[in-house]
Amino acid sequence: MTKASLPGTPSSSTAPARTTTSSETPPRKVPDDDDGPLPKGWDIGIDHKGRKYYLDHNTRTSTWVRPPPDGTCATPQPQPGEPPLPGGWEWRLDHKGRKYYLNHSSRTTTWIRPAPADGLGPLPPGWEIKVVSGNKSTYFVDHNTRTTTWEDPRTTGYETDPLSLFRRKVQYLHRMQRLDLQPGFFDINVRRSRIVQESFDIVRKADVVELRRQLRVSFVGESSTGNVVREWLELLLQRLYNPASGFFVRDESTGNLKIDPTSNSKNPDMFQFIGRIHSLAIFHGFLIDPQLVPLIYPILLPSKPSDESAVLKSVGKVTTDTFGRHFFKTDKLVDPRTGKPFYIEVVKPDPSTKKRQGFVNLQDEEILFEEIAIERISGDARPQMHAFLVGFRELLRKRHEMFNGYTQSELEKLIGGVSVIDLDECSKSTTTDEADADENPQPDIHLEWFYRIVRSWTVERQRTLFQYLTGRKRVPATDLIKVVKALDGEIRRVTVLGNSERLVPDKIDDTPEHILFIPPFESYEALEDVLVSVIHDCSWQDTTLISDFDELSIAQG
Repeated sequence: MTKASLPGTPSSSTAPARTTTSSETPPRKVPDDDDGPLPKGWDIGIDHKGRKYYLDHNTRTSTWVRPPPDGTCATPQPQPGEPPLPGGWEWRLDHKGRKYYLNHSSRTTTWIRPAPADGLGPLPPGWEIKVVSGNKSTYFVDHNTRTTTWEDPRTTGYETDPLSLFRRKVQYLHRMQRLDLQPGFFDINVRRSRIVQESFDIVRKADVVELRRQLRVSFVGESSTGNVVREWLELLLQRLYNPASGFFVRDESTGNLKIDPTSNSKNPDMFQFIGRIHSLAIFHGFLIDPQLVPLIYPILLPSKPSDESAVLKSVGKVTTDTFGRHFFKTDKLVDPRTGKPFYIEVVKPDPSTKKRQGFVNLQDEEILFEEIAIERISGDARPQMHAFLVGFRELLRKRHEMFNGYTQSELEKLIGGVSVIDLDECSKSTTTDEADADENPQPDIHLEWFYRIVRSWTVERQRTLFQYLTGRKRVPATDLIKVVKALDGEIRRVTVLGNSERLVPDKIDDTPEHILFIPPFESYEALEDVLVSVIHDCSWQDTTLISDFDELSIAQG
């Protein structure tokens, strides 16, 4: 009857009983009908099938049921003592005002109220059950990953390994981003020789709606059979990151990129453009070089310093106004909202109640510590960093909360995927051929040799092996990489997409797999010689793997 939606997302039901936003097309209104005037703040609308419904501007909701003259709730209320619906269920009204029940997990509907879920025991650690007002629906919050789901973790199996937790975070992020995708294409046609300037001119002029359309890139004078967004992003960022371009330099102590303080701070448009490029890649699911993550992570997720009091004293002091209120005022640090030094209200510590000093407004506190982080990290390049952050946050939902709960390593994997084999993680998936697994479950010496060989290689050679195995320079961190013992034959590899092609698979069975088959060899040295020969054989680079087709909806590395 209807298509299910996830918690926190707009319903796609044809019934108008949903929350609306100011960006949606306003309903077609008709005059009051013969039943008398509507309550204050209510309108009558007509849907695309000519059916009448009622729009409540007070709560920004709509319903098929005419509201009473006093404006009280027009939808059925739960009966006294009525238990909440089981997880994943929601009740709605059809066009005649009749209540039915929607199961988001199975995407089915029924007129019969489902029985309450009893005897399931406590939720796993970090989980919380949420019941929408009026017992309208029940869903679950995973505070471990800051995500929500219709599925009850007590009945679906809850994996707690790091990869599963990370997968749920990425699933949630991309689910939110897909809600903002716009129809149509955003075309970028540039010359390779002028890729930075021409890309800058095109992307700078576009508005947010245009940038949320599917990217379609071409190079002037070149014919291409597919979309070259991935190649465009790689080449563009190579030019931008190159110190010769004048935007970034290498930190002498860490080797990480940092903004060149001599870059033009009076013209921040270029750094806003660089931020937009990163935002575009994340929004559309393209994997890019994550070299800027160490620079921006402490700003995107600023944490209170352990010596908070000393840090605050170094940038300002607490003053008292004529009304006895206390304010924290900075000496030089500028509040980006006002263009002046911070002047934000605080509560002074009270020794009698052991109450610590705190900020009255949480947003004031967050912005202050973000500015402290920008000052510490960027120094004289603060204007450029501010411009980068403006561009970086333009396309993303919950701009200041999008990456809450991510570690720096997870953010690097989200933006850049993986480009070398994680040998420790891969070894967990190492197995023998299915035909041999039952007869010989013990670890195979050839697989042990393989891991010893690869661990002894340089990072550059490991990257070459990775590209041979996956057909890509980088793949999503949620992909599975396996090394399997083959009974005979040659070293070979295959990529399997899984049961469903998705940006981030919902289930482990749908996860793309990259499998390397290792047959028996006479010695350690013989295996290494053949392995080196295989990955340096240029002929495999001309072979198109399944994972190389850009039209597939897996994450595009």
